[in-house]
Parts: sequence; structure tokens; C-alpha cells
Amino acid sequence: MALPKKLQRPHGITIVAIWFVLEGIYYFYTHSIGMFGGANLLEIFADDMVQNSLTAYGLGLAMFNFVVAWAFWDGKAWIRIPTIIVLSTNVIVTWILFSFQLASAFESILSTTLTGVVIIYLLKSSVKKYFEQCNSGF
Repeated sequence: MALPKKLQRPHGITIVAIWFVLEGIYYFYTHSIGMFGGANLLEIFADDMVQNSLTAYGLGLAMFNFVVAWAFWDGKAWIRIPTIIVLSTNVIVTWILFSFQLASAFESILSTTLTGVVIIYLLKSSVKKYFEQCNSGF
């Protein structure tokens, strides 16, 4: 009986995984400056609710990006759909932040464009096929 052929990770998945690592580092760095920049915890969380929410959102997104990068790199089948959902939600949040002038137009357009490219790539039939062939375990 022949052994199953080892799946070859598409180059686009490798690029997207690296992008998620870099984006995770960026989100973690930009949203944890206050925590690691010498301020005490009471000063960090004494700010307004919006700033605290954005910090928590950014740190949560950073952790999600690290999980996505790991799962894409290892070919975990369960990560494709949650990634599409979170990326779509992130575009909506970015435009809400833009409407409240908490994000620039450039940032909103760039984020929407890059996210759209990644979502379209994840919806390609060859990428779906790759993830369907991957194991579904952790």
C-alpha cells in the first residue's frame, strides 16, 4: 500500500502566514506600548473606555494573527473559514473607526484592499482544495 503523498503548501499560503506574523507583531507592539512602556496598570486602565477597548481589540487581533499564521503554516483545515470571518469583521471595524476619525482614510483603504486580496485568495478553489486535504486535527 502506497503512502499518501505529502501535501505541498501553496506559496500564497506561505506568504499569507508570514504576513499574519508581521501584522501580529505590529498589532502587539502598537497596542502594548502602554503596558510595557513604564506606565503602571492603574494609569493604563484609567483612560477612557474607547481607548481600553481598542487596546484589547488590538491585542486580541495580534493573538489571532499568531494563531492564524501557525495554522496556515501547519495546514490546519479548520482555520480558513474563521479567518475569512475575522478579516471581514476587521474591515467593518476599520471603517467604523474611520467614521469616528480614529483611523485615517489611507489606513482604511489599505486595510480593506489587503484584506480583500487575502479573502479572495482564501476563496480560490485550489486553496479550498488544499485545506480540505489537510488534516482537521490540532
